[in-house]
Amino acid sequence: MEPRSKQACEPCRKKKSKCTGEKPTCSFCQRLQQSCTYRSIETGQTTSRISNRVTKSTKKGDLQLRFQNLELQVKGIYELLQPSSAIHSMSPSNTSTSAVSTDLQNENTSTSPSTLIQPVIEGSFTASNLNPPSEILDHLIEIYRIKIHLQPLQLFKLPDVKCYLTSSPQFLLSSFLALTVRYSTHNFYKGQESKAVEFYTDSAHQAVISLASQGIPKIEVIQALCMLVLVDVAACKPGRAWMSIGTLSRLEALRQLSQPALAASSPDYEASLACHWTVFLLEQTFMPQERTTVHDVDEPIYPSSVPRPPSLPPISDGEFPPDLFSEDGAEDLGITAYYIKIIGVWGHLASYMHQIRIEKADNAWSPGSMHYVLCSRLYEYDSKTPHSHLLRNVHFTKRSSAEIAETREYWIPWVLQQVTSHAITAILNHPFIHLVAMRDRSRGLQSRQFLQQTVDLALYHSAWVFKFLKFCDEQEFKIYDPLVGHLVAVVATIPWLFQRAIDPKVAHKAKTDLDWCKDFLERLSATWPHITQKLDILRSLDSIAENNQQRSNSRGTHILFHPSLFWALVDPMISQMTPSISHSRGSNSLQDATIRISTHYIQPLVESQVEQPHNVPESNDPLSWDIGVLEQVNLDDIFASWMPGLDELEECGLSLFQPSIRSRARHTVTFLYSVRWTSGPTRLTKAVYQGASSDVEIPNATPRNIIFSKYLVMEHNSKIVIIGAGVFGLTTAKQLTLEGHHNITVIDRHMPPVPDGSSSDISRVIRFDYADSDYCTLAYDAYRKWSQDPKYRGIFYPAHYIIAGSRGSSDKSWTDKTTAQLDKRQLPYTQLPNAAAAKQRFPILTGELAQPNFEGYLNNSGGWADANKAIKQLRDECLELGVSFIAGRAGTIIGFDSDANGVIKAVKTAAGTPIFGDHFILAAGAWASGLVPTYNSTISTAQALGFLRLTEAEMKKYKELPIYVNYSTGWFNFPPHEDTNMLKFAVHGWGYTRAPSESDNNAVKSNISVPPAVSRERKNFVPVDAEQRLRDGLREMLPELADRAFERAALCWYTDTPTGDFIMDYHPDYKNLFVGGGGSGHAFKFLPVLGECMTRAINKTLPSHLAEKWRFHKEYEHREDTFLGDGSRGGPARRELNSTEKAKLVGEGKSKL
Repeated sequence: MEPRSKQACEPCRKKKSKCTGEKPTCSFCQRLQQSCTYRSIETGQTTSRISNRVTKSTKKGDLQLRFQNLELQVKGIYELLQPSSAIHSMSPSNTSTSAVSTDLQNENTSTSPSTLIQPVIEGSFTASNLNPPSEILDHLIEIYRIKIHLQPLQLFKLPDVKCYLTSSPQFLLSSFLALTVRYSTHNFYKGQESKAVEFYTDSAHQAVISLASQGIPKIEVIQALCMLVLVDVAACKPGRAWMSIGTLSRLEALRQLSQPALAASSPDYEASLACHWTVFLLEQTFMPQERTTVHDVDEPIYPSSVPRPPSLPPISDGEFPPDLFSEDGAEDLGITAYYIKIIGVWGHLASYMHQIRIEKADNAWSPGSMHYVLCSRLYEYDSKTPHSHLLRNVHFTKRSSAEIAETREYWIPWVLQQVTSHAITAILNHPFIHLVAMRDRSRGLQSRQFLQQTVDLALYHSAWVFKFLKFCDEQEFKIYDPLVGHLVAVVATIPWLFQRAIDPKVAHKAKTDLDWCKDFLERLSATWPHITQKLDILRSLDSIAENNQQRSNSRGTHILFHPSLFWALVDPMISQMTPSISHSRGSNSLQDATIRISTHYIQPLVESQVEQPHNVPESNDPLSWDIGVLEQVNLDDIFASWMPGLDELEECGLSLFQPSIRSRARHTVTFLYSVRWTSGPTRLTKAVYQGASSDVEIPNATPRNIIFSKYLVMEHNSKIVIIGAGVFGLTTAKQLTLEGHHNITVIDRHMPPVPDGSSSDISRVIRFDYADSDYCTLAYDAYRKWSQDPKYRGIFYPAHYIIAGSRGSSDKSWTDKTTAQLDKRQLPYTQLPNAAAAKQRFPILTGELAQPNFEGYLNNSGGWADANKAIKQLRDECLELGVSFIAGRAGTIIGFDSDANGVIKAVKTAAGTPIFGDHFILAAGAWASGLVPTYNSTISTAQALGFLRLTEAEMKKYKELPIYVNYSTGWFNFPPHEDTNMLKFAVHGWGYTRAPSESDNNAVKSNISVPPAVSRERKNFVPVDAEQRLRDGLREMLPELADRAFERAALCWYTDTPTGDFIMDYHPDYKNLFVGGGGSGHAFKFLPVLGECMTRAINKTLPSHLAEKWRFHKEYEHREDTFLGDGSRGGPARRELNSTEKAKLVGEGKSKL
């Protein structure tokens, strides 16, 4: 081996620098962009001294490898002393493996330094393949983005993180890998996760602690140490995490004091701010009693925040009072700043809790007490937080899950800020603190008004903590921040106490919230195992309370418990930094305590109210009746009391539908619009039936048989509530508005497009190929509007359309019936005699196509529509016309409030706020059968969808791909979607059913198939046989794509009817409920004409054959299997999802896709 001085290049030797010896260019020369040359060595020049050293090395065996590792560690320290720009300019190939530990290296590793820096990027994690290849690093970065980024680490800008990690010192990459590999399921680490985490942790920790102990305040050292803190927390090593935070705090303080002030325009400015505040967040999260971070207290500068997501259109929201105070004059520092601010308040609260625990706190209501100081800080924080970030202005619950996922860098700090602010107030006013910990019997009784205030605030703010996190569950927006786990565990003790309250409503809600808390903590413990300890404490509290007799009386319930368990949760030093909780600390930790649970400490103000009866007076005088409360009144009863016959009626001046009124044929007439009465004790002067567009005379009508029905009178000022913001609901709302109705409200779980609704997707087929004459005519009218109306440009896309199948008999097939309708209307199409003809026309089709016995045709007058864009446009049109929308829990219907006569007064919602109306239109799609009885006239079925993401080259290759439908199998596809680079395909078959579960809480208790009740995005899941059908269809058409991994697969819910016909009719059980739906998987294409059909059905002006076709068929109730379809369905028979599939559908299992 050469002497060290002769291993170095000439420039390093002259500068007396440590040279790593890479050839032909060492790292030092590469960074300085200078020529790197090595002195040639003559053979035989090795001295005897060197020979001796070689001999010694051979005796020790591993000295060479240890020396080489030491050399690389020195190199790492040297790199940190260079300017950061020099570090960042390094190429990944020279830095990504520059400081590997010798623990997992092969003893036969070559002594050449250049050998050490060549990573093996194939296979799996081994001693010779330590660093992951690029695509696996992408996978780990995604884990970081979901689980760690902003929760709480704010170290990196996500778009730059890969480049930054691969061009930084090895210990930074090792720290990142140690943090993320723990949560990886990639095959690269399969079975080696623990060993890999241990290796990366030890490698990074050794280098970072060495540098930190030397006081080298480089930002990379602090970033690595931040990640190692979370590595230790996840590994349940609280002692090392505590020490690392202490080191981290001192090192960051040194960096702040020693570095020159950075200009705001400097590229390192934001990175420095993010690093500084990440240290602050880690302090507040894991050791808030020891805050040492140095920053400008008066005017701190916070990291930049992403902008608030675009505002939604104005919404009439039943969740918020119309006069809810809102003002926005405050300067907006960005959501990240307000999150950091409230975390600072939490740190002070944690210190206060510790003071209370060691009995060094003053009475909470005393002037100058820490309680009042904290209240003042909260008030100040509240006054300076702009109202634009409040729930009612950001509309978190009314946005789709996809939209929230796209802007998660705003929503993560927003949720954390909301949860933390409410949790702080709840904990500050915790009954345990004020009824047990702060109780001082020697000073007399506590202030009742103060106790009432604390109880009210604790209940109110704890409920909001759980509500915000439940909002996240509903949006499938997962929160992983470990501080949230701690806060939830502490706040959970509030419902733990109040589940034993005398008030049954308070007790029930508390029990529900506590169960949810335990479930949340259990889920979070999968990411942060130390959370399991908090869950165990809550369960211990349950066990102690259940095993001790509770004394209840009119003054409250008494609970016996151990205060040490409360402190183990409330005091963060115990709960988070001690691996095995000890309950023996403190003078009173072994003593039991009793707390009386009460919701009232002062007399509540309750005013007695006497409700006046509003019954119809029992009077024989018909004109003394209150017309406003009549539902149906038979005019025989009215007329019989004051006129014997028709002649006297005419003498009294009653004029009904002249000149045909003298006919005495008996008919029943329903008044739809207006009846006018004039003054006078016994004088009815005129009644007029007014139709939708003109007055209508009904011949042969006699007044003795007329029925007056107030609740069918749909006047222009009637309040109309439409349930469902899909294609049926929105088209109806728009058309009713165009017809003069100006009080229309649409309600749904989300603002449209509703993420799990059948009208929400990137594409829907637009065709007029129908075997049924009525649908063919309507679909052709709709197609002409799609293709000719300028407003649909950018929404409708013309495309070639192949309908094919495998003929099974000589009987007329569905294509025969369809082409017959096209021939009848002289609409052009091209017959395809065989599959070869189709592939000749479209060479991109490489599969066998509908074998055996291919039949089919090509229609060049078809296309597809971007469903999401169409629904958004329709929504905006409704808003411009004055339609109101209610979304979120206030728009989630759970039932109807109706009277004994079947007249609906209001819609019941999940938020508890009823929505009153005169007329109700149910257009809830597949969810309708869970709201009203459908008498076997509909069934909700799930159909499979699949998506492949195409490369840019494939987008060009498949650009001319036609829509292809195989009616025998139900499989069909769309051309590539340019906005998303997705190739979508689906199955229009018999589908899957899902019998409702008890947790659905549907308004109607039946076993009729319904989708999951929880509002959410479609799950990335389809049953195994559905995935196989999707792949079989690809193999039939484009076999080269059949085995590729799906980007996504999901189930879309149809509302099938027995014949595939729509339903547009009044519900048989309710007088003022109109049902529009039964889309059967083919309604969307009718969007341009559907609203007019609906309003004509509402006004009963449909042609008789359509009224019959679309009526509500109650007679199907007792038939076995009436769902025979319209002939367009194909594939296997309908089947019920099994229990495993149902669990995956609602997110209880993990999709394999």
